[in-house]
Amino acid sequence: MGTPKGKRERKVGQITDHLEGLAKNIHKTFFSEVRDWEPLTGDALGLITQIDNMVCGLRRHKPEPKKSCALYVDYEKSCDALKRRRKEMAGEHGKS
Repeated sequence: MGTPKGKRERKVGQITDHLEGLAKNIHKTFFSEVRDWEPLTGDALGLITQIDNMVCGLRRHKPEPKKSCALYVDYEKSCDALKRRRKEMAGEHGKS
């Protein structure tokens, strides 16, 4: 028994919507200087291709993340916290 056609079409529509959101976010975060880019709305395969191309571009160019990016801020906080903890641990081991 397969999935009824209507349910399958709704699921494909949901997937396509999520792909479009992902493509827009990658573009906004890493390629905002490209002004004439548009997502291939409604075309799941086209959106996957766009995402693939952008990710390949990230791997080649390795741009610095924007300071306003929440992921970058969390990374910075995590690094600072790890550095502090290492210093604390080094101090604890030195007291023995």
